[in-house]
Amino acid sequence: MRIGGNVLLVAWLCAMGGWAAPAPSVSASAVPRPARARVSRPGGTTAARATSPRAPADGADGDAEPPPIPPPPPERAVRLPVVGPNGVQMPPLPPSLSAPAPVGPLTMAAAVRIALRRNPQVLSAAKQVEVQQALLHADGATYYPQVSATGSYQHSAANHQTLQTAGAFGGTTSVVVVSTQDTMNTQLNVNQTIYDFDRRRFKLMADAQSLESVRQNLVLARLDVALAVRQAYLTVALDQALVVVNKQTVADQQEHLRQALGFYEIGTKARNEVTQARANLAQAQLNLIRAQGTLRAAWVSLNVAMGIAKDVTYRITVVPGEQLMLTLDRARLIAVAWARRPDLRALLAQMRSTLANFAYDHANRLPTLSFGASYGWSGFPSPLEQFWSVGTTLSWTLFDGGADHFAAEAARAQAASYACQIEQLRQQIYQQVESDFIKFEQGKAEVVAARISLENAEENYRIASERYQVGLGANVDYIDAQAQEAQARSDMATAESDLRTAKAQLEHDVGVSEITQLPPPAPPVRPDRVPDASRRAPEVTSPPPRSSRGASAPNGPTGRSERPETSPSPVKGSPLDERDH
Repeated sequence: MRIGGNVLLVAWLCAMGGWAAPAPSVSASAVPRPARARVSRPGGTTAARATSPRAPADGADGDAEPPPIPPPPPERAVRLPVVGPNGVQMPPLPPSLSAPAPVGPLTMAAAVRIALRRNPQVLSAAKQVEVQQALLHADGATYYPQVSATGSYQHSAANHQTLQTAGAFGGTTSVVVVSTQDTMNTQLNVNQTIYDFDRRRFKLMADAQSLESVRQNLVLARLDVALAVRQAYLTVALDQALVVVNKQTVADQQEHLRQALGFYEIGTKARNEVTQARANLAQAQLNLIRAQGTLRAAWVSLNVAMGIAKDVTYRITVVPGEQLMLTLDRARLIAVAWARRPDLRALLAQMRSTLANFAYDHANRLPTLSFGASYGWSGFPSPLEQFWSVGTTLSWTLFDGGADHFAAEAARAQAASYACQIEQLRQQIYQQVESDFIKFEQGKAEVVAARISLENAEENYRIASERYQVGLGANVDYIDAQAQEAQARSDMATAESDLRTAKAQLEHDVGVSEITQLPPPAPPVRPDRVPDASRRAPEVTSPPPRSSRGASAPNGPTGRSERPETSPSPVKGSPLDERDH
């Protein structure tokens, strides 16, 4: 029966022009590829059908002649993707998921540079710095003399009615006389404040600290935008890697289906293996479509983070030699964060600005000594009478209902509130850096474990694939090994992306652009001492910074500089300066 069944099968194949090897242990490379086959759509249950009209049924002996397999319904069947030399050719994506061609390679550093130039959040913060610089220069102008000129010209006319006697009969007439007059007045005034008990100095100190605050807000905006770009960039890189993994999975499932069809035609495998292979291929195609759609959404997020509102894609290049397995000092990271975090320094600048306003409100209750002079001409158009005046003025508000007193109390209370906020932010920074450090260390361990798992899964898949090709391995073992290898590659890409994301988050929370290049130790940011209510002038420890043009304020009436020289602007030496990239 066995010989007769094989002879009949070979004779029928020869008559139909086909050929199949009779040996059950034939290699998969020698299995003839079916001329055409059909696979159900994703989510369908229709099985595939090879060119052979007869094949053994589930669990049937190869000696008996198998019954014919009915073809699937044509409305639910689609043609199986063709296997080419470069892998499986997938069906085209829907129009909403079709991505434009990449415009060129894009590194993470280049993406950050683009965002720092184009992102509206950074641009808005930079304009706020310009606004505060202009306000600082406007208040600094009070040190210079105030010169003003006035001129007026007035033309007036008046009607006068008089009674006059006319003729011998004693009659009277009314006469209207119109008189006009032109008056001119020209005056030049000069005013200069001589001494105001440092009110101007305190005002400039408050403005300078407000400028320092918005500068630190600019640094913070740059850090936030850089972190958002890095996270979006790594998300795109991960989604690209997952698309590659899904494409490889589709190719593996396609090869598995080809082998199952070959074994099914020669009668060494049951029909359920072909059905299972087709179902696995359809699921792999569905997962690939979903992965490509997720990648398109990630491209949109990256472009928006860079300040680009266009449907543009790039070739993402993650540097393979990037240092990830770093040994970091947790205590030093916290110390650097307490000294460099821009939001902490901005809060301290706001506190110092409020303390300067507190001193200004106290000094506002004291007198002001000023000098004034004027020179001018007044009178009819010709000639004009000259006049001039020179003198000093002492002005003192004796009673204002306590407005300055309560304003000073409000400023003192606000400064105390800022001190509490600084301490709260210090605790939050400690918690953030500690959490980021734990995630970074966990990410390193996950990368090591994922690498070992991938190596073992690849070896297991190689063994299972070789056994299945020669007909010795079970179908379920081959499918399990294939799924484990795909999952291991996905886990490896995810672990590396999570580690890079944890590194970027740690750099942001520490306040540096590169975690491997920590700055030298610096004193931590701590709140200044809030004065008592009876104190007239608090100690504002930080002097106002230079203006953007590098010009210092003019000297006060005592001859000393009211705005001491300070260190350069923190914006130029800030983390994430474009020169760092």
